[in-house]
Amino acid sequence: MSDDEDVILVKKPKQVHYGSLEEQEKARLAALAAAAKEGAEDMGGKELGDIQISSEYMELEEEMSRDKKALLEEFERRRKARQLNVSTDDDEVRRSLRQLGEPVCLFGEGPAERRVRLRDLLSYLGEDAIHKKLEEEEARIERDRGREGTWYHEGPPELREARLWIARYSLPKAKLRLSKAREELKLAGSVRAAAKQESQRKASAMSIYCSQVSVLMTTE
Repeated sequence: MSDDEDVILVKKPKQVHYGSLEEQEKARLAALAAAAKEGAEDMGGKELGDIQISSEYMELEEEMSRDKKALLEEFERRRKARQLNVSTDDDEVRRSLRQLGEPVCLFGEGPAERRVRLRDLLSYLGEDAIHKKLEEEEARIERDRGREGTWYHEGPPELREARLWIARYSLPKAKLRLSKAREELKLAGSVRAAAKQESQRKASAMSIYCSQVSVLMTTE
């Protein structure tokens, strides 16, 4: 071949195998098993001191028993929820929810969903939760009613001084008012009527000037 001739490279076509790959898979698994065996033999030559041994253990049985117990409790709760008798009256269901301190109605919730929610709550709190709430409410009302009763206590000296000052001021004023009322009763009816008309005339002639005697606001 001369130098002037072009070199032609021919690409070898990729072979495509048809049929089962069982033989190839067996060969691959055998190679993996051999490599694992060699690694185990190499590890066998090491001393036990070179191997990191952990003393921490995970108590699988306790964890599994805990999960199993929680699952059984959930199944038992659902069984009790199905057996609970809940009123079909929507107003009664709303009152029960209100007594339990829960929202009366959720967004997009209908009477059937509200009834299911009440049943689910009672399965958690107990069937007598509503009765307990009623008893607590009645006990609270009784306590409040007892606080509303009349009770006496010894006040401080300041309270006594304040009440004495009010009495010294108001009693003479009341005495003067009553004496003037008695004197007016002694007058004739026409005189009293004329006095009332005069007072009404003066009152109707008066105007309101409250804004003129208010505090002056200056703006700078």
